[in-house]
Amino acid sequence: MKNKIISTVITVIVGLGSFYSGIYYGTLKLDQFVDKLSIDYDSIKKDVDAFIEVSNPETIRRYIEELDKILTDIKFLDVLIESGQITDESIGDVFIDTENKLNTLNEKLLSLSTDTQDMISNIKKDITVDLNNNKIELENTLNEFKSETNLVKQRIERLYNKLDELHIELNKVTVLLDKAEGTFIGKYIFKKQ
Repeated sequence: MKNKIISTVITVIVGLGSFYSGIYYGTLKLDQFVDKLSIDYDSIKKDVDAFIEVSNPETIRRYIEELDKILTDIKFLDVLIESGQITDESIGDVFIDTENKLNTLNEKLLSLSTDTQDMISNIKKDITVDLNNNKIELENTLNEFKSETNLVKQRIERLYNKLDELHIELNKVTVLLDKAEGTFIGKYIFKKQ
């Protein structure tokens, strides 16, 4: 009888230890997954910050200011030409210089625009891929966690069923011992002290 009780207690202890080990393991896996998501978020945030820096309105304003200065110079040259103060040769040099500046500025703006569009496109693709991968990974982890939880629940249910069976058996043994105590031989074996 004592052996059955001891084995029952050991079974319960092992079952509870397995249950809490499963919970602990699931928690560790979830923490690892959250850490990975945090790292991915930091990477995406760095990419977005780089994009914001490239498309900074201050940079675009500087180019617009340069264009305004060139336009002002052209208007000034127009006034000088009308007043006859500059010769044709020097005007030609100024126009060539101004045209070169305009071409350089246009090339810079075109390059900046192309780079910005490429970066936006790449960031969108990367973010979409990362989000899809993270969603799939999260779903898989969640499914694994649910499976492990279901297994633990099934084991606990089996343990409870075994405990119920042991309780029923223990009640039967108790009834038999009570009956045996009432018999002639039982009175000598189970002397009450």
